[in-house]
Amino acid sequence: MSHLRQSSSSPLPHELTRRHTARIAIGLPAALLLALFIGLFTTNCAFAQAPQWESLGGGLAVSVWQPRERCPDIASLLIVDADPERYRFSVHYYAQEGLAYPPTIEEWQKRTHHEVLFNAGLFRENFAYLGLLFKEGRSLGSRRHTTWQGLFVAEPAEPATRPRARVLDLTTDPFNESAPSYR
Repeated sequence: MSHLRQSSSSPLPHELTRRHTARIAIGLPAALLLALFIGLFTTNCAFAQAPQWESLGGGLAVSVWQPRERCPDIASLLIVDADPERYRFSVHYYAQEGLAYPPTIEEWQKRTHHEVLFNAGLFRENFAYLGLLFKEGRSLGSRRHTTWQGLFVAEPAEPATRPRARVLDLTTDPFNESAPSYR
């Protein structure tokens, strides 16, 4: 589970947070950062409509992507556009936090009090993470998936020299697992 938290002390209006968290909790696929990942996962699909953004506050907006007839196998997805200069990303993995089982998205929000939460990946039947998952620059026991070539990274170890968040194309962008440049 990854979280997005506002870096300033002023939270989003409660009614907007609750309304959009409810959207997430009722079953929209967990792809809140789809704006970053859309090119990686929908190579044969294009936006069937232009996103209609709803601002939730400075640097944070949401939209619902409805692929309709162009991509009939893809359900509607909630897209979040977050300014990484105003918001921070953090990783939470139930096993690393000493929990016996993965909490629901509602339970994660109660634990973290973050405005936006999203499922950052896929898991095996035993809830082991598929692909790379790092927290504070350390691997949480995951390993590189042989065919996945996209990697979302955030919170650079050296903020002055790197973008705060980006998607790496592992076919061309280097990522050193023993000394990652992002936390």
